[in-house]
Amino acid sequence: MNNPISISINLDSLNEAYSFPKNFSDPTFHQVFKRIEKVAEKYNFPLTIFIIGKDLEDKKNLSRVKEWHEKGYEIGNHSYNHLFNFGSLSKFNLKDEIFRTHEKIFQITGQEPKGFVAPTWGHSKKLLDILIDLKYEYDTSSFPSFLLYPMIAKIVFNHKTNIKKGIKILNRSDWFDPLLKPTNPYLINKNGKINNLKDAQNILEMPLPTLNRLKPCIWHTLSFILSKDYFKNQITQLLSSHKGFYYVMHPADFLDIEDLDKKMSLNLERINISLKDKLDLIDEIFYMFAKSGRKMVTMRELAIHNKNEIINKNNNLKN
Repeated sequence: MNNPISISINLDSLNEAYSFPKNFSDPTFHQVFKRIEKVAEKYNFPLTIFIIGKDLEDKKNLSRVKEWHEKGYEIGNHSYNHLFNFGSLSKFNLKDEIFRTHEKIFQITGQEPKGFVAPTWGHSKKLLDILIDLKYEYDTSSFPSFLLYPMIAKIVFNHKTNIKKGIKILNRSDWFDPLLKPTNPYLINKNGKINNLKDAQNILEMPLPTLNRLKPCIWHTLSFILSKDYFKNQITQLLSSHKGFYYVMHPADFLDIEDLDKKMSLNLERINISLKDKLDLIDEIFYMFAKSGRKMVTMRELAIHNKNEIINKNNNLKN
């Protein structure tokens, strides 16, 4: 298979954004998500959807997850409560956050999730240890670019109406990742050794794609911050050079202002962009993917491909 690519939806719901209010009817799983499904179906792209476990306490959402699974979409784990201080939690609390969602996904789909992404990309060694123990095949929580620092500041600013929640993102253990961690996919074991193929207990880390650590990591949110030409140029270069490329999106990328609960406060800078403009931009970018000639696959399929590439490269070096 020629270097495939994937679309990863981190399903940060309105329910989570509003701090899980009681009796809230969340459109994220329903009319909101149907918008991205429609564009994906136009190009016959499979989706990988990372779910927040607490959203599955609403029975109306369970049928949607089952429907996605039956359509061939991959269902991944995005923790239970989407805690902003996820990266600094104790090992016990980390495991609870992961395993509760793990169990719920298994109950709905009959399959254990094999992929994980941490809230706010809160990467840590403790996290990888737990994922390896639970036999996860890949993680996408590493942010290997200096953009991590302004990204964290922007998230704090976006939560100025709920500053107690926003500043929790500062409690993390990956402050030096942009300096130290690889920018391309790599296998890592519990001892932190990279691409040690002698150890069967490892996990594939798929960092958020970037051309290099001095460039921005590219995910859809940046299309509303960077100039359109620059953003699309970065995608073009990644499509031609980045073997482990995948594209992260969030519900806010296809959310309409009418989806919001007017009784609640929420600061999203891209919410004032018209839904038509948002969907037109998504269509433009999906068209770029389709024209690239790279096959669209689920994140797990991409992870398997990346792992095989690492193994083959290692074997060739030995020969």
